[in-house]
Parts: sequence; C-alpha cells; structure tokens
Amino acid sequence: MKLLPSEAGARRRLLLMVAALVVIGGLYYMYGGSEKLVIPQTTGPAATSKPQVGRGATNRQANKGPVPPQKLRLEEMEYVPDEPEAGRDPFRFGVHPTPKPTPTPTPVYTPTPVYTPPPPPPPKVPMTLTTVLIGEDGRLRAYLVDKSGHTFEGFEGDTIDGRYKLLRVGKDSVVMTFLDGTGQTVIYRGGGG
Repeated sequence: MKLLPSEAGARRRLLLMVAALVVIGGLYYMYGGSEKLVIPQTTGPAATSKPQVGRGATNRQANKGPVPPQKLRLEEMEYVPDEPEAGRDPFRFGVHPTPKPTPTPTPVYTPTPVYTPPPPPPPKVPMTLTTVLIGEDGRLRAYLVDKSGHTFEGFEGDTIDGRYKLLRVGKDSVVMTFLDGTGQTVIYRGGGG
C-alpha cells in the first residue's frame, strides 16, 4: 500500500510552486517597492498638481499626514438644469418618429328605414258568372249573379249594378273592375271572383 505520492506527481507540484513564486516576485518587482502607497482621504476638489507616486519618487502627501477636509464651495459648482436640453437622444436610436394622428371622420347617422307594409289589395268584385251566350250580333253576353241573388247581364264595356265595369267577356270567364279602375278580377263560370 502506497501512502506517499509518486515521484512524478511530486516533481510536477514542485515545478508549479517555483513558477508561482517567479510570477509573484516579478509582480512585486514591477509594482511593489519600499514606499507605501498612500491614498489621500479628502472629499474636496482635486489638487492642481498631481503628486508623483511610484517607484523611486517621493510622496509629499505621505510625509504631511492626513489632510483635513475642506469646506464645500457650492457657489463655484456648475449649475446643471433638471431637464436636459432638447437634442440628440442616444436611447432612441433607430426608433421612427411617431406618426401624426390621422383625423377620424365624424360618423354620419343614417336612420334605419321603418318598415311600412304594402297597402292591402283592393276588394274583389263579389259576382258569380253563371252563363255566357253569343248574341244576335255575334257579341258575347255575360249573365252574373251577386250575393243577394240579383241577376245582371252585360256586354264588354257595360256598367253592372252601377258600381262595376265589365272589361272583357270570354267563353268561360269575364274580367271586371270597380268603376274607378281598381280591383280587377277574373271571374270564371260557376265560381266567384
């Protein structure tokens, strides 16, 4: 049983340690030194002459000690307005300007048409055709009966019962209207209008 690492693993670890020490030593040589780097603890404006801090240079601030805080001179500060001035906005790159709103036309009110039913048809002529005969002159003569049982006879163009006009007489039918021309009715033999 082996409790110690192998010789190859020990050599590798030793080489890594030496390389790390070389890197740390190089960094210390470049950036380090015998001087201390002192950062001033002031909140006032920066000094006009920049102190030289680095290798081989003396730090004047380190020799003086801590610098007392200076009084704030707010009146000497530049005034910054609350709102930035209009101009270029880098956050709106590539955004198209908003289009002008198009005026919407005012809606035109059109009332819905009201349904009006058609007028009722005129009443039919209340007569019954009983017989059609050929007269001596060759014209057709019609015999009609009303609801009360009165019989009327007439030729084409005659007025029947003072209210109806006989427009045409055929072999099996007649065409009648009211005197004002409404209610044209075809009446067949044996049936009413």
